[in-house]
Amino acid sequence: MSDTREKPQLAEHQTLLSPVILVGPPGTQFLKPVVVSFHHCANLKSTWNVSVYGSESPPDEVPQWQRIVTLGQETINTPIYTQLDQGKVHILTDWLQAFALVGEPCTAPAVKNLRLAAFGPRLVAAAEYCVRLYVVEDTRAALEGVTQLERRLGGRLLDKPKTLPFQSGGAGLCLALEDLSLGWRCKPQGGYQEIPFRHVWGSTCPLLHCSFCLEHVGHAAARDGLAFSARVQVYQRGSQTRRQLIRVSSSESHTQALSPPPCRAPTGAAPPGGPTTTPATSADRPTTRLSAETRQKLCQCLNSPNPRGNDWRMLAQMMQVNRYVNYFATKKSPTDPILDLWEARHPEQSSCTELLNILRIMGREDAAQIVEDQVGPRV
Repeated sequence: MSDTREKPQLAEHQTLLSPVILVGPPGTQFLKPVVVSFHHCANLKSTWNVSVYGSESPPDEVPQWQRIVTLGQETINTPIYTQLDQGKVHILTDWLQAFALVGEPCTAPAVKNLRLAAFGPRLVAAAEYCVRLYVVEDTRAALEGVTQLERRLGGRLLDKPKTLPFQSGGAGLCLALEDLSLGWRCKPQGGYQEIPFRHVWGSTCPLLHCSFCLEHVGHAAARDGLAFSARVQVYQRGSQTRRQLIRVSSSESHTQALSPPPCRAPTGAAPPGGPTTTPATSADRPTTRLSAETRQKLCQCLNSPNPRGNDWRMLAQMMQVNRYVNYFATKKSPTDPILDLWEARHPEQSSCTELLNILRIMGREDAAQIVEDQVGPRV
C-alpha cells in the first residue's frame, strides 16, 4: 500500500526498517507457533533500538498499530519471539496479523541501508529524456514495488541497483548529475538535487525519487542518434566515505530489461496492496526439512530437563536463539519452535549437517542418531 496511513505512525527519530507485512486472515490462531520471515534494512553494525509493531485490523480498514515488543525488553508476557539477523527478521507467533519493524537510534548514530535504482524510457527520436532515480529501503519488497510501477510505465532499469548506507543525524541525501555527454544538458537547476533527511528517514514519501530532465541541444545529439550517457553521484551530505555512483545511458548494453515478478506459492496472506506492503511468502523455504516423525522423536529426546543441561536449553544456546529463552519455556514442546526457527534461518542444504554437529557438541549422540536415521551420516 503506497498510502502512508497504512504504515505505523512514527515519531521524528523513528524509521521504518521493513515493508508492512500482511499475514492473514488477521486473528487466525494456531496450536503451535509459526515463523514469519521477511527482510529489513537495518545495518546491524550500528546500534539500534528495534521494535516490532502489529495490527489485527481487517485488510479493508486503516490499521491500528500497537508496539508488541522492543527487542531486549521482553517479559514473560511477551507474545512473540523475534530473531533479528543481518538483512532478515524471523518472528515466532501464535496468531496472524500485520507486522512492521521500526527502529530508532541508540546513543550512537544508527545506519539503515537504502536501495538506489535508476529508470528511464527507451530513447526514441525525442528532444527530452527523463531519468527517475528511486530511493527506497533496501528490501526485496521495496525494489519489487518500484519495478512493478516502472513496468507499467514502460521504463527500463538503467544500472544495477546499488546499496547506500544512510545515517541518523539530520543530513539530507544529495544527488548530482555529472559527465553528461556532449549535445545534452540538464534543465536549469536540475543537475543537483537534495532530498530532506526527514523524507528519507521518516519513510513518509511512497516511491521516493528524484527526476533529472534532459534535453538535447545543437546538432551533436542528432548525429549520435540522440544517444547520451551520464552518471549520478549519490551521497549523504557531510559524508565523504559513503557514496554511490549510478551510471545512466541510453545504450541498450547498459540498460536492463525488467524481469517478471517471481512466482510465489500462496500462503493465506492478504493480497498485496503495493510497493510498501508485501504478503508473507515461502520463497525462502528450506530445501531440506526434518520429517514429522524425526521432529517428534527429537522433541521427546530434548524436551525433558537434563541434569547436565544439554537439553532444549543448550540447543537454544548453541543455535544462538536464547536471548528470550522464557518464550520457549512457556511452550508445550520447547524444542519444536527452536527447530522451526533453525529451519527458517538456515534454508541451505547443509543445515542438517550443522544440526548434527550441534547435537554432537552438546553430547547428545542419541539425538544426533535420530537425525542421522532420516538424512544419513553427513560428516
